[in-house]
Amino acid sequence: MEEKKTQGFGWWDVAVYLSSVVAIVTCMCHFWWSPLGTISLALWSVAGAFAIFSVYGGIIERSQIQEAGMKKGRATAAAVIGCLILLGLALSATMYMAPLRLAYSGQLG
Repeated sequence: MEEKKTQGFGWWDVAVYLSSVVAIVTCMCHFWWSPLGTISLALWSVAGAFAIFSVYGGIIERSQIQEAGMKKGRATAAAVIGCLILLGLALSATMYMAPLRLAYSGQLG
């Protein structure tokens, strides 16, 4: 009887995992610069894009995996991390960036 070997991680698995890592790093880094600065807004956008890809990739990957195990857990973790990053970015925009933008625009006009 032949033993069936499971396939290792493919490039899609690695891309989904790395997208969640990039989303975490850029989300944390966007707080280090001025909230109204170009770098902070660029990092905020990059974090959002990678978080969306992480959620999408995690859901797609989880639906294609037949057996439970590390691959399914990694796909679920990528989707959950993406959702948490999107929630953090939404809170950052509404409680951190928007009030500063309004305060700054009130000083000019």
